[in-house]
Amino acid sequence: QPIFDRYGPGLSVAFCAHQGAVDCRVSSPSGALTYAQLEGVAGECARLLEDDFVCNGHDTLAHVCAELLRTQEKRVAVVETATGGLLSNAFSESCGACKFFAAAWIIRELDPDDAPDPDDLYEGLVDRLDAVEAASGASGASKAAAKQALLEALFRRCSAATAAGLVIAVTLAIVAFSYRQTIHAYPSGGGAYIVARDNLGELPAQIAGAALLTDYILTVAVSVAGGVLAIRTATGLGREWAVPLCLICIAVMTIMNLRGVKESGAVFAGPTYFYVLMLVILIVTGLYRIFVQHVGPIPESMLSEEARHVATLGKSLGLYMLLRAFSSGAVALSGVEAVSNGVPAFKKPESKNASTTLMWMAAILGSCFLGVSILGSHLKPFRGEHDGNGLGLMAEYLYGGRGVMFWLTMIATFMILILAANTAYADFPRLASIIARDGFLPRQFFNRGSRLVFSNGVIFLAGVASVLIIAFNGDISKLIPLYAFGVFCGFTLSQTGMVRHHLRHREPRWRLSMVINAVGALTTGLIAVIVVVSKFSEGAWIPALLI
Repeated sequence: QPIFDRYGPGLSVAFCAHQGAVDCRVSSPSGALTYAQLEGVAGECARLLEDDFVCNGHDTLAHVCAELLRTQEKRVAVVETATGGLLSNAFSESCGACKFFAAAWIIRELDPDDAPDPDDLYEGLVDRLDAVEAASGASGASKAAAKQALLEALFRRCSAATAAGLVIAVTLAIVAFSYRQTIHAYPSGGGAYIVARDNLGELPAQIAGAALLTDYILTVAVSVAGGVLAIRTATGLGREWAVPLCLICIAVMTIMNLRGVKESGAVFAGPTYFYVLMLVILIVTGLYRIFVQHVGPIPESMLSEEARHVATLGKSLGLYMLLRAFSSGAVALSGVEAVSNGVPAFKKPESKNASTTLMWMAAILGSCFLGVSILGSHLKPFRGEHDGNGLGLMAEYLYGGRGVMFWLTMIATFMILILAANTAYADFPRLASIIARDGFLPRQFFNRGSRLVFSNGVIFLAGVASVLIIAFNGDISKLIPLYAFGVFCGFTLSQTGMVRHHLRHREPRWRLSMVINAVGALTTGLIAVIVVVSKFSEGAWIPALLI
């Protein structure tokens, strides 16, 4: 009011609400105030509101409020009527929202009787899962899941296992170091679509977006098929159960995500650590039995007739088999994208903690992948198209039968693969909504349901993944060739965009960072070509054509 008293009726102050921000705009419709006077009014408004409400740089009002809520360890619930979910969207899309955003209730009709009891809001009417934090918390699950799925293809031809595993570990190190640059350049989260859009333009961004969306769809199909294969391996169920069990898993995850599942990084951490623990125990046990007790390869009596036939073929495989094994196993790198997307969900300093997490995960994944490849090379767990998974075959042999350790390994494998599939349920709808907001997908993907979930994206993801499961009979070995191209297409565009970013901004040590990203772009681009060439006849042309 003192400001209005000072400047008179020539001053107009308006408030404009956006997604995640509210602008305060001062103007002089009558022209009575000069631009310099209006700047003075804006400055006075900022001083009155103080730093808690005035956002400078990239922060929005929602991010500032979110930071205050986290600092004070408080939670917030929102009830909205005419705003149609504006406030809920703003809060729930803030980084780490699942730590402070308790619930929301969107009242479509202005009927007082529809208003909920405030006490009920904290009972989880709509528990909000922040997609970014879910991605960062589950990125280890995604990597382990991809690795487990790819080993199915790798184990079917074992002569190239160790060489491919070693090359994959080196490639993982290159990609991890490359994405460290992205994490520091995009502390607010820099997936391949965002990096390509900012640095390469609309067309490369659309290609990266299409590649990632394809990758997320195949993540669901491959991970569910791998999880079901682990259960079939443990229980001895026949191949005819593959498709029904896969569809049941997809249906359950779809219903859970449509209802708004309450999850956090801690939910993903347990099964991830359990899986890594069981995998490390298997590797250590296997190395001890191979190099100390000198056990030989898995006897033919444990192999199916089809696997014995595969074993005779595997003795004469050369460079082409190495390339095929490498292109299968290289999809283990796909989880790197999740960390890059999830930088804001880490504790301060976000970029440093995210990059440290990425390097630790790369070291763990690379070591485990190389260790399992060494076991595969010595034990030769050949498997036919209709057999159980190779990891289960090695566990049964090393542990002396299907005892407790075998079952724990299979349960851990199933859990981690299902969690990896569920990660895609968070990432696909979120990315589709961003692309729809930019005008490159139907606007229905941008709309949220009453539970603040991108319902159309969830349903579309489940539908396409189910079609893939049915079309390929839930066979993970047939789905894997489709999986790899999209991952590395997105990687290549992201790292190429970072090269352009360094050339434009020339930040400290930009030359070294540019070289690292250039090496990453060349490496992942080469892998994309290898995948298409070596697996063209097995279906790699399909995602390439779709993208």
